[in-house]
Amino acid sequence: MITTDILDFEFHYFKEFDICGPDIAAKFCTFLQENYPTNRYHKALEYCSGNGAIGFKLLRQGLVEDLTLSDVNRQLEETINKTSQSNDWQEVSRFIESELLSDIPQQQFDLFVCNPPWRSFMLPGPITEIDKLKHFDFDWKLHRQMYDSIDSYIGYKSDVFMIEDHRHSTPEFWNTFIKHKNLSIKQVYDFEFETTRKNGESHLLDTCYIMHIKKT
Repeated sequence: MITTDILDFEFHYFKEFDICGPDIAAKFCTFLQENYPTNRYHKALEYCSGNGAIGFKLLRQGLVEDLTLSDVNRQLEETINKTSQSNDWQEVSRFIESELLSDIPQQQFDLFVCNPPWRSFMLPGPITEIDKLKHFDFDWKLHRQMYDSIDSYIGYKSDVFMIEDHRHSTPEFWNTFIKHKNLSIKQVYDFEFETTRKNGESHLLDTCYIMHIKKT
């Protein structure tokens, strides 16, 4: 387990389960504050949360009051609980293990944030079980089920933000998933951030985008 204060609070994470988490989290909060400066949320869900960097950063910045983090990997509960305890957030944050969105008890969230696996196919060469969890959503099963179920978790005033990658999908592609689900893509934003490669080199990831989705 790694401990860092890179996000302006004590954050604990397993590096092997993290995909640019702290880098994305800081940039996403800046994105939200710049594009939706008056938005504040009572209940937020970070789905496919990993170590919870985005959700905890939103909590730290005062953009959300109550945070639920959810991921398929139960081992992440250890780091999430550690971060929560270190920052006195036990009363306002929790982890729910979920393979699919429908595993989460039904409730309404004002903010739904998701940085899901970006690929639906296997890369050539050997791959670990951890990499499968982090990188691949085979046949877009997770996305399909999420869009099928999300109606029960959001209201008409809720904001949904999906972080995706142009190399593996497009907003037009996702529109075919949601156009019959009482959902609409309201805005698409380019999203780039600095991250660090395994060799320690800094790298600008400039292929991502954020979709702002609303219930219709």
